[in-house]
Amino acid sequence: MKHQSILLTAPLALALCISSCQKKPVVAPVNNPDPRVKAVGPASPDQPATPPVVANPTARAAKLGFAQMLSKDTETLVLVQNGAEVAKRFKGSKLWSFIKEQNPALGETGNGAEADGADVTEAVTPMDFMGREFFIATGKASSVQAGNLVTFSNRTNYFQFRSTLKMLITSMTGDTGMAEVEPANPLASMAELVKDPESGVKLMEKMDMPPVFVGFKTTSENKEKVGKALTGMVANLASAGSSVEEISFEVDGRAFAGNQLSGKKLAEDLQADESAIEEMDEQFGAETRKDLLKVLAKKNLIAVSGMVNDYAVLFIGTNKEDLKFAASPAESMAGSAALAFVDPYLEKNPVAVMYSDKGVLQSLAVGSGISNLAHAVRDAISGNGKVDTREIEALLDVVAEREKDLLGMNKFSNFGAVALLDEGFKLETFGGGNLPNLMAETSNKLGGLGEAPDVAMFANWTSNEAYGTKVKSYLEAIVETSYSIAKNVSTWDVKEQESFKQFKGGFAMFEENFSKDAAQVWDTLSGNVGEGLGNETALVVDLNGEMPAIPNVPQELVKDGKFPRISWVKPVVNRAKLAGAWEKLNSSGENIMKQVSKMMEKEQAMPKPMKSEKNDLTTWFFSLPLMTEDFSPSITLNDKWFIASTSKLHAVSLVGLADKSQKGKTGAHLSMDFDALRKCANHWLESVGKNKEVIFKDNTDAADDFSANQEMFKSGIEAFSDLDQLTIHTRREGGTERSSLHLKTQ
Repeated sequence: MKHQSILLTAPLALALCISSCQKKPVVAPVNNPDPRVKAVGPASPDQPATPPVVANPTARAAKLGFAQMLSKDTETLVLVQNGAEVAKRFKGSKLWSFIKEQNPALGETGNGAEADGADVTEAVTPMDFMGREFFIATGKASSVQAGNLVTFSNRTNYFQFRSTLKMLITSMTGDTGMAEVEPANPLASMAELVKDPESGVKLMEKMDMPPVFVGFKTTSENKEKVGKALTGMVANLASAGSSVEEISFEVDGRAFAGNQLSGKKLAEDLQADESAIEEMDEQFGAETRKDLLKVLAKKNLIAVSGMVNDYAVLFIGTNKEDLKFAASPAESMAGSAALAFVDPYLEKNPVAVMYSDKGVLQSLAVGSGISNLAHAVRDAISGNGKVDTREIEALLDVVAEREKDLLGMNKFSNFGAVALLDEGFKLETFGGGNLPNLMAETSNKLGGLGEAPDVAMFANWTSNEAYGTKVKSYLEAIVETSYSIAKNVSTWDVKEQESFKQFKGGFAMFEENFSKDAAQVWDTLSGNVGEGLGNETALVVDLNGEMPAIPNVPQELVKDGKFPRISWVKPVVNRAKLAGAWEKLNSSGENIMKQVSKMMEKEQAMPKPMKSEKNDLTTWFFSLPLMTEDFSPSITLNDKWFIASTSKLHAVSLVGLADKSQKGKTGAHLSMDFDALRKCANHWLESVGKNKEVIFKDNTDAADDFSANQEMFKSGIEAFSDLDQLTIHTRREGGTERSSLHLKTQ
């Protein structure tokens, strides 16, 4: 039988990571994040906005490369510019110098000379594609087709998962063994998909390839070979067989050539294949088969390439009429309000610009949870005639309902992003998701904790209590459903399967001995603890802790070493709730240990926490051989603060800072200090060097290797000295979402 198919896809975006080592004394402004509304001028979360910065559309287009050729109905865009400059800056960094020292061969190739007009070979290099400008864009109907594709994918996954689960259940509860169960027929699964009201012929009739543009800005030296490379990509479509034909045409005087896959010819080929028709009729039914071929006959896919000024352009779509270009910059994507968010950054020559219509984001978010699989489980187990699964089916529906309720808090707007080289690398994003998990306009109060000495990482945010409540409800439904499924399965009559007997015995033991206490632990952690603490959180990590006395680690290194100290800080709003939570957790822990003692036939006592008090602070910790004051997992609290920490000393010092702190950014803020990381790394290198005779006393080869490579280790640490700090700030300004990433360099 002859097998042929059409692949209908829709492109997504592309991730870019860039670094720079040049510092400029300029701070990038920010603006209103919604790309389709009037841009506003630079603002910080703590200061009022300055007057709007709005560029002339022609001036904006001049800075945004091929975006000035794309039509205004473009729905997604990824534009990367000045790749050769980015590569040049990276190759001027200490990190690249270190990499070259360790890998000398890297300095012999990939020098990007082709971007500067030097002689090059016929081989296509990454700089041929990325050296000047690269873009990928999708045109009108991208959001609609993305939704169709997601629906098709979800329904495909549903049927595959349901079929696999049904087969598994049959093998376990049926009269035959698993080895005798026939594997599922792929066409049978496809038949269900084709007949499905949600994803069948009607959906396939709606599905089409949206216009997709991919292009690269060339030089006079590499124009020919880049063009040939795209031609080669287009030629791959010809592998689909006789239903593919060569096409060529002109758009605004520019020649394009490639291939077209004709749905009509493909349908005719299938119709002429008697064995294919016979099998399709058997699986789909004659009427459904006719409808399917009728839809297929209307589908076409074209892939062509050509030159547009200095750009080698690849186009994939449904028909050539969608291959069109803007008549002028003012009428282009670049000249529209969609990209107005870029205006404040134009003078800094952005290296990347990204945009997505909110409809695309909404379509991609459909079915992003597990409800699709929950429905597959429900339908696989229902009505099997072997066991009563009505309770599970009802619980699975609850999971789907609560997921829908949770995801309903997500709202979308048009998304924009701009990346630039400014004191390192900056990425500013605008719009997109609405951050339902955060109080994104609330000013945090614990920002001062990040100013403690040698803090390597600091994070601070205020959670949205309403979102947390829905998350808790959703997780409870998942846990309850999973438990109910396990309980139901444990009652099945499964023969000659040792692994199932072990599962059944283990579940019975858990059910009898631990289930009630496990449920109480969950209820306490998600109830009393959450109700006793406020919504703001600070995470503080420094590298100044004393090293614990780890077994087999020389005392010289323990005495001289440094260890991370990690503290999680939250305000206390109801200390009585926390006290009640501890009583319940302790009670459950004691009950669990009693059951463990009974099973092991040996007394297993619940560890008793130690308590220390200082001023109004109480710290609870366990006294174990490895513990010191600076390394003791503990809980420190008073009427104002709750701190879970790896270090009592760290927790106490942070309480003092928390009492004084009344400042912080809105939304969520994270920072990493590379100086602190380098300082700690150098300290460890020096400590190991001073004590290498003791550390490697039983391994002279390791000692020799360390000595031989000590300078390399030092150079490796120094290689990162270009990096100063990483900050990420996510918040809402003026009712719209904003995110700023800054990898600051020296």
